[in-house]
This record gives sequence, C-alpha cells and structure tokens, in this order.
Amino acid sequence: MHSSTEYLTRNLTLISQLVGQTIQKIIRLMYLEPEDELRMESGSLLLETHQGSRLYLDVDEGMGNILVFDASEPNQPINHKISQFSYKYTLFPEENDHGILKCLEEKPISKIEQISRPDEEHNFYNMCGFKLTCSKGKSVYMGAYLTDLKIPDIWILTPEEIEQNLHCQSVTSVSE
Repeated sequence: MHSSTEYLTRNLTLISQLVGQTIQKIIRLMYLEPEDELRMESGSLLLETHQGSRLYLDVDEGMGNILVFDASEPNQPINHKISQFSYKYTLFPEENDHGILKCLEEKPISKIEQISRPDEEHNFYNMCGFKLTCSKGKSVYMGAYLTDLKIPDIWILTPEEIEQNLHCQSVTSVSE
C-alpha cells in the first residue's frame, strides 16, 4: 500500500512527462453504456500521446484525488485492468468534436498545473486534477471534484465549467 504522499509524487512524475508531447487519443473506459456526454461520463480515462506515453487516470474517492498509472508497457499490471472494461469510447479525436478538445489537436502540451481544493487537510483534494495548456494558450481541465458538485468521476472540462475557487500550481512547462 502506498502512502498518499508516494502516490501524489508518482502522479506528478507521470503527468509531467506530457509536457512537449501531443495527445493522440483520449479514451473513456466504462463498464456501462454512456448516458451523458462522454467527457462528463462516469469512468476512467486512458490518455495516449503520439510519442508513446500511455496514462491511465482513475479516482481515489477516499482522498478526493486522481490516480495516474503508466500503461505504456504492455506487461504492466494496469493493462489487465484496462482490458476488463466493457466499453471503450474515443473522446479525442472525435468527428463531431464541438471544439472543447480541439485545442489538443496537433499542438504540444506546453504547461501542466496541479489542481487542488483550498482549505483541505491531510492531502484530501490535494491533486484532484490537472490543467493542460497547449502551445497556443488554450487549456482543458482533467480530473475529479472540479465543480461545486464534487463528483468523483474524471471529467474533461473547460475553464468556464470548473469551480472558481480551485487552486492551480504549476508542475512543469516549456518556454514557447
């Protein structure tokens, strides 16, 4: 069993690898058929880059944080869990994308910020998501508990959709 500090450090290490990379695919992993817009459905996410990174994102409901696992190597145990999902839907790229994830298209991630909820104790909500900024300055938010509803599902949101009192702290960036 990992302590919360260990998995938070692992999350930061894994997610920081995305700087300078371009997203190839984001897949929603589900056990049930979707009922809502895929980016705001229940379920984990699998994020793949053109450079070969493959990250599995899930929720630690007990701590109110996200969990990030490296799924790049086929023999990683997390890939067994990924294969057990009944439904795998591509969120990005999507033919009928209405522009919410368009900023990820062919533009490398230039900055990553850790999202937390202020005034929480004992590492609760300390890393409930990430803000990904592309080289053109557009951003998307990926995580759980990012709205005032505090939903324990990994959603992909725009700046207008998140709760305004969230705290963003730079993890890493590249100069443009």
